[in-house]
Amino acid sequence: MLDLKYVVEHIDEVIEKLETRNGDFSYLRELTVLQDDRKQVILDVESLKAKRNEASKQIGMLKRNKQDATEVLNEVAHIGEDIKTLDQKLRDIETKIKYILDTTPNIPHESTPVGADENDNVVIKTVGEPRAFDFEIKDHVELAQQLDILDFERAAKVTGTRFVYDKGLGARLERSLIQFMMDMHAFDHGYT
Repeated sequence: MLDLKYVVEHIDEVIEKLETRNGDFSYLRELTVLQDDRKQVILDVESLKAKRNEASKQIGMLKRNKQDATEVLNEVAHIGEDIKTLDQKLRDIETKIKYILDTTPNIPHESTPVGADENDNVVIKTVGEPRAFDFEIKDHVELAQQLDILDFERAAKVTGTRFVYDKGLGARLERSLIQFMMDMHAFDHGYT
């Protein structure tokens, strides 16, 4: 997840680097507005709380001196509701900020080649010779669909492209591999 402070302070640079991923990331500019709104709401809440605390001291002093505190009570009667309203506004702003940051990919490293798609990837190193098969090779997507163990379409509808849901035996395989790794580290390497 991206750091809000970094994104806001370097908004143009962040957008420029992210757009090398062939997308439109101008929506990130909303973060600067949301961050300013967030800071203002926090200041307003703190100001109201300070006002309420000061009024509470004043009310206590008036009551100790057996004076009428009605006027001060009337002044602060609405402060609690105002604080609740601002707290809700703050939660809404923070939810929007979190959503934007959660759905934005990481900034690519400067050494990452820029290309139109995966066909523009650069082979950095090859070890050994690729195996030759006497049958047509299937990729993992085709195999998974044929075995009905992964659901690419449903995952794409929910989370976006390049994500997948395990299902049926695929989910069991995933859990088995996780359990195998945990057992191996616990029993063979002493992690507990």
